[in-house]
Amino acid sequence: MTIRQQLLLIRQQNTEIIRLLSIMARQPQCGCLPPNVQFPSDLPPIPLLPPDLPDVPHTPGGDLVLCKRIQKEIDNILVVWEQAVDIAQVAGVVSVAALAALIGGALAPETGGLSAVGLAALAAGLSALISEAGSEIGDVPQPTRERAAKAAYNARSGGAASASSAALQVLRDEQPVLITAGAFVAFWTLWGGLRRAFDPNANIGDWTPYPEICEACYGHVDYVDDGTPTVERIYRWGSPIVMMSRVPGLGGPARPNVYFRVPDGTVLRNESPHTVGIAVWNYTPTLIINRPISPGGSITLANVNAGYVSTSPSVLCPPGTLKFCIP
Repeated sequence: MTIRQQLLLIRQQNTEIIRLLSIMARQPQCGCLPPNVQFPSDLPPIPLLPPDLPDVPHTPGGDLVLCKRIQKEIDNILVVWEQAVDIAQVAGVVSVAALAALIGGALAPETGGLSAVGLAALAAGLSALISEAGSEIGDVPQPTRERAAKAAYNARSGGAASASSAALQVLRDEQPVLITAGAFVAFWTLWGGLRRAFDPNANIGDWTPYPEICEACYGHVDYVDDGTPTVERIYRWGSPIVMMSRVPGLGGPARPNVYFRVPDGTVLRNESPHTVGIAVWNYTPTLIINRPISPGGSITLANVNAGYVSTSPSVLCPPGTLKFCIP
């Protein structure tokens, strides 16, 4: 056997070892990982291909649930990515088995697990990124996660592929060091992005703590000083919040579009530094709410015929800080 044939055989054996290790590490009964498993130093570059999976089109209805699932799934992706980075930083070497167990077990890709060549490509990219960026690699801040989730949710009409692209673009824009060497993109692509969030039968974990970005929130746009005998500073919103000059069914003079009407379940959030007052009439019409909302406070509204939000003229809430969040 020639030296060339011997080298070829060694490479084939190494590839098979990688394949077997990744299969073994994905078995839950294993409970262990072989230490210091490394890739062959001469492993050739391996092209990364997107998963061959049909996209899942968005269907009307259930958007609040889908939004929460998208948020949770992005968190799943980023948490496991950060753990993969930790493996490389702490151990100083990327273990095939560790990556296989982490990604294949924690994320359960739709493909049934990552191939050996996929793991090799990811490990190579991750190693290069660690070497290039070093200590600059950190966790993705929660605001960036939320913006990525919001972008994905807004692109939901195009299905999981469009949602994934939108979220990934936010991460690229806001976390340039993380994305520099393409290892995270490889990780995202190999997993299939957000596809699992679009599958109502998939178990992606508990997503109930994720309500905030699933609502469309609209801050106030301006105010008027109005009232007799006491002048109030009354805040107003633009579309899609409906503003009116009268409380329907209630007598009295018209006022300059100071009354709002919102759907049931709408939340008023006071993100201003001041306490505001809110008054709400139902369809009788009877005054059913007349109370203050402290800074950082909120109230959920229902059966709203009309209402208004005000402070005294000496107090001004900064634009956009009084928010109606429509579920």
